[in-house]
Amino acid sequence: MVGITLFVITNYTSIFDDYDGVTTADYSTNAKIINSSNNSKKINKASNTNSSNTSNSKSTNSTRKINVSNKLYRDMVDYNKKLPAVQMKKMVNEKVLEKPFLHLSKYGLPNSCIGTIEVDKINLNLPIYLGASDYHMSLGATHLNYTSAPTGGKNTNTVIGGHTGYIGRTFFDNLRSLDKGDTIKVKNFWYTLKYKVIETKTVVKDDTSVLYIQKNKDLLTLFTCVSDRTGGFNRYVVVAERIKQWNM
Repeated sequence: MVGITLFVITNYTSIFDDYDGVTTADYSTNAKIINSSNNSKKINKASNTNSSNTSNSKSTNSTRKINVSNKLYRDMVDYNKKLPAVQMKKMVNEKVLEKPFLHLSKYGLPNSCIGTIEVDKINLNLPIYLGASDYHMSLGATHLNYTSAPTGGKNTNTVIGGHTGYIGRTFFDNLRSLDKGDTIKVKNFWYTLKYKVIETKTVVKDDTSVLYIQKNKDLLTLFTCVSDRTGGFNRYVVVAERIKQWNM
């Protein structure tokens, strides 16, 4: 796609530079709420009461409870089903990738962390935030908007970006140590998805083919920046395929 540049995600500094480490506390907070036995939420619902029967009707506004966990999961799966038809049209520029594909605050969650990514081989354990904004990228790994939600399934490609060379923190610095066959785990609020690395490659910054869904595939794509040896940056990409595919 012309016009989108995969982020320059290296040597970025912020107020967190004196913090040596990354926490998954935001994920734990959200997961506790989602998995709580009291994970229901009251919402307003307009009544469809017939005005001619107002004497027998209840209030024009009523409340009902929804199960937040089920609602969030269904919305993520529905998003993945609809995405292949619109993905290329929606990716008009890099700014759209910075936005969350949904707002977790609508489900009663206090932050934008949707899960974690773990790679034992390189001692990686990072929170995953929705939307690849500068702020989120200073906290951990980030899910790119208009790529598949991290629930897995046929016709999905979940794309996660992370910094390399971030002062004071280690994010995706060691991706280049991964080889074909290595295992990557992505944990959402309901289960853990396991992927096997099938390809590693370096692409130029304008190559966005790595973002797209591949027909009938269940993929995870990770990327970070590497030097192009001319003063600029290319993108190092790790592509992994789901070890156990679920019918969703």
